Amino acid sequence: MSTDADVIVVGAGPVGLVTALLLARRGWSSHIVERHPQPYGRPRAIALDPETVRLFQRMDLLDEILPISDHTDYYDWFGADGELLLRFDRSGLAAPGWNLQICNQPMIEAILERRAEESPLVSITRGVEAVDINDSGGDVAVRLGHPRTGADMGVLTGRFVVGADGANSRVRQHIGSPVSDLTFFYDWLIVDVIPHVERDWGNSSIQLCTPERPTTVVPAGAGRRRWEFMVMPGEDPAAVEDPDFVWNLLAPWELTPENAEIERSAVYTFRSLWLEQWVRGRVALAGDAAHLMPPFAGQGLNSGLRDAVNLTWKLDLVLSGRAPIGVLESYSLERSEHVQHAIQFSVELGKVICVLDWDEARERDRRMLAHKGDPATALPQLPAAAFSRGIVADPPGGTLAPQFFVTAPGSDVRERFDDVIDATEPFLLTRTAVDAAARERLATVGGRVVELGVDVVDVDGSYGREFDRIGADAALVRPDGYYFGAGDAAALVADFVALVTSGGSR
Repeated sequence: MSTDADVIVVGAGPVGLVTALLLARRGWSSHIVERHPQPYGRPRAIALDPETVRLFQRMDLLDEILPISDHTDYYDWFGADGELLLRFDRSGLAAPGWNLQICNQPMIEAILERRAEESPLVSITRGVEAVDINDSGGDVAVRLGHPRTGADMGVLTGRFVVGADGANSRVRQHIGSPVSDLTFFYDWLIVDVIPHVERDWGNSSIQLCTPERPTTVVPAGAGRRRWEFMVMPGEDPAAVEDPDFVWNLLAPWELTPENAEIERSAVYTFRSLWLEQWVRGRVALAGDAAHLMPPFAGQGLNSGLRDAVNLTWKLDLVLSGRAPIGVLESYSLERSEHVQHAIQFSVELGKVICVLDWDEARERDRRMLAHKGDPATALPQLPAAAFSRGIVADPPGGTLAPQFFVTAPGSDVRERFDDVIDATEPFLLTRTAVDAAARERLATVGGRVVELGVDVVDVDGSYGREFDRIGADAALVRPDGYYFGAGDAAALVADFVALVTSGGSR
């Protein structure tokens, strides 16, 4: 039977919008349904990590996003008595070719929604809720209801459904997955402020690890600042949200109702959990519907956008008939493993911050000061932000491939790699020649060969040094920017194509 769209996306937040836009770039239609009648105008996430900035580069969005973003070179953590415990240095470019940006989420959502409205392949219906999902094994029917009255609002059908409907996901109920919960949770008061006076806030974000009241002070994009205050034991969250109480907390920074505006103040409970299964039949989850984490590493939104990128290139494979539906199981395997790093890292940071006993805090500081502010040695060693299962070969497979500056052949203009080469499809990057058979085989799954010195010029030798690091002359990079593997070109291509077209996973 005919469908309303190739994919029904539940949730019009950043993850849902990016999912629809990425599908549209590949030629597939989406219908987004959202329970809120209007976009939520209050700030939430503020950090766009370098991988997300690279994603927006590929989506041609940076001309709109960078002008409304902020950046600080350092994230400084201070101990109980004011000593510098840790310094996270953000001054250089990270592997994706960018540094971290600080944004205002409603402004980012407005850019994404405007792009979605401009696309003939994206439809958005607001003020309806997905109340039931019927996956017949062919198409999926989503029954809609009114969010308040429950009145029947009709049915939408699609070939797939993506639940990007947040922490209270209705789509998650259909998946019915077990949950892994680290049981690390605290209440924090989040305060977003618009100062009305010019002030030099310095070049650092600040974390105060004081038992008096752990506090975070960071830019929040577009001239805003954010304070995050831990709700102390015995405090009533409702009383903490009282405006007089909030202004009292802001007083040490000389902020008053006369020189600043509180845009939002609300108590949130930070949690740390992930689902073990993200796909069931033709229904998949993404973003907060699949995982939750404390904000200390700024990875909540960024992790959700990684979900969208990973999922959409695999949906494209299935929708185009180049891979069986089983390939979607690799999405669940890969993203579940990878997101656990972000969650665990956020929890470890929280364990440093949320110490309320003065003696324990000073002992913490004594241990950490011995590392002279270096997070790499002061914090517990965690597994790398990578995955080892799914559509992946041996290391460096499952790790993020870097982006360096190159020039197009015959040009002397230095550009980032993704601006010269379409990196939204799989590509084999090589510094040696590749035979026609391997090129043709890779093309069957939409891929191409990129030869250094022929297709791009490695102007400063960065890619050559990367090949030396991984010990190979060729590496296959997936559409989500992660290495499939490195080694013999023909063998890499054959292995990748075989896994994709069989729907298999390692």
